[in-house]
Amino acid sequence: MEKKDTQLLRASTILFVLNITASALNYLCQLVLARVLSVESYGTVNTIFSFMMIVAVPGTTLTMVVAKYYASGCGKEGKRQYLVKQLKVVLILTVVVFFLLCIGKNFWGKILSINDTFVLMMAFILAALGFFQPLYSGVFSGNKRFILVGIYSMFIPLYKLVAVGGAYISTQNDNYRLYMVLLIMLGGVIVTALYGQYESKKIVKKYGTELGKERLYSFEDLKTLILNISLMLYMNIDLLSVRYLGNETESGLYSSALLFGRIIYYFATTLGTILLPSVADMSIDEKGRRKTLNRALSSMIIFALICMLPINIFKNFFIGILYGADYLPAAKYVIYVSIISISLSVCTIMVNYVVGIARTKNATRIMCVMDVLLVIAVFIADSVKNSLIAICAIGIIGAITIYIAEYREKTK
Repeated sequence: MEKKDTQLLRASTILFVLNITASALNYLCQLVLARVLSVESYGTVNTIFSFMMIVAVPGTTLTMVVAKYYASGCGKEGKRQYLVKQLKVVLILTVVVFFLLCIGKNFWGKILSINDTFVLMMAFILAALGFFQPLYSGVFSGNKRFILVGIYSMFIPLYKLVAVGGAYISTQNDNYRLYMVLLIMLGGVIVTALYGQYESKKIVKKYGTELGKERLYSFEDLKTLILNISLMLYMNIDLLSVRYLGNETESGLYSSALLFGRIIYYFATTLGTILLPSVADMSIDEKGRRKTLNRALSSMIIFALICMLPINIFKNFFIGILYGADYLPAAKYVIYVSIISISLSVCTIMVNYVVGIARTKNATRIMCVMDVLLVIAVFIADSVKNSLIAICAIGIIGAITIYIAEYREKTK
């Protein structure tokens, strides 16, 4: 037993290092993209990235559901058939999503401010193919192949870097560089999916194909999906609103400022990953769970202040060093990015907490109200500045409301 715990600790440590490396590669990719592409094309690429994250948000829930199934040991003999069934769902989802996006081509082109048909179709294809990687990540995680989870998480930033490098050496034309980035990324998505399928089949091949009659998804899974959709909407609606209300240049400038806020979000995601299984432990009482939550929130807020105060004070210096003089006008967005990132991080930690303790009802209702208010705010705002102020306010109020509602629920 002690040997098994030691192996688990070693695998978890390696996973942590690999995740940190993947985050660093993502940052490097953003910096290189900003240097290789024009400000306008950089804004377009990041708009596509945000669009992909929103469309593929069911994949986040899929990772949780699949990992939970395999980790629970339920239906051990049906592991192979379970993967087959989930793969069929992903294939159907991919086709349906792509078809629906194509039907609403004009609408999405206007929302994303993308007039180039080729770029828009590539955005649709990449978004529709975004469900495979989460599926296989869930298989690896649920079967406690944590090192493989870490290695697999590095595929995305790696093929993005390859795409940027390929675009840089292939042409000097900015539009063609944008096309090349998207085409190589498509190849990377396909390779990532094939590798995930190959490793997943190796993991489950020794098990039988008998699968019980239990449903693939439960009502709790639906609420988890809604929470994940809400988080992704709040995480990306600021950039999309800048793109919608502003222009390509403004979205490129905002994307550069957005990178500073991602520092806080990645830290909050790590805390949430640790928090969820910690509070789900049935041996911990309500007081212990609340203490764990408060500790996580306190750590996140302290970390955010340590990072964001110097960034806001010396924002021109940091932007100039990382991006160059062309991006200095992005300094005006740093304060908005900071507030939105802190609100998003609090919501992320709270969502992991309520999912872990199986009390998602209040959080789901509040996040749904936030979604409606965010969409209304973007469409009625008469400027980028007013839109960002509204997003900041809704995020702060929503995060505090979720915490208060959960505290009152605990008191009851």
